[in-house]
Amino acid sequence: MSNEPALHVTVPASLDQVSWLTRLLRAATSNILRDDEFILFEIGVVEIVNNIIEHAFDTRTGTLDVTCALEGARVRLLISDAGQAMPDGIQSIFDALDDEVDEDAVSGRGLRIIKKCFEHVAFYRQDGLNKVMVTYSGSGAPVMAM
Repeated sequence: MSNEPALHVTVPASLDQVSWLTRLLRAATSNILRDDEFILFEIGVVEIVNNIIEHAFDTRTGTLDVTCALEGARVRLLISDAGQAMPDGIQSIFDALDDEVDEDAVSGRGLRIIKKCFEHVAFYRQDGLNKVMVTYSGSGAPVMAM
């Protein structure tokens, strides 16, 4: 990330840490995101973090490294983990998803929610770490309609 991070934190990969993480992110972004803008950002973050905990760690313990940078009116968030590697081709799968969120879907629903929440999402693996980079700019972000 190009700017000095507004937040850099390492948290246990545990579902009970998710609300604490979102509170930290709310404080870090409060000068550029209104409360109503933060809601969509929070939904996307919760979905990403929950997916990481469920799929990368399953029954193992680990941590998430979270960096949040403010770039003008834009928030750039990087979440890294050393859990089980993301599936090959996850970015292509994500990019090919349509925008419809099927509430009854067993697979892919979380990715569609993430897609609706952020302007840009990149999934990649670097130096043995899974990384998810997202960009969000409040009122300029897509509108979530389920």
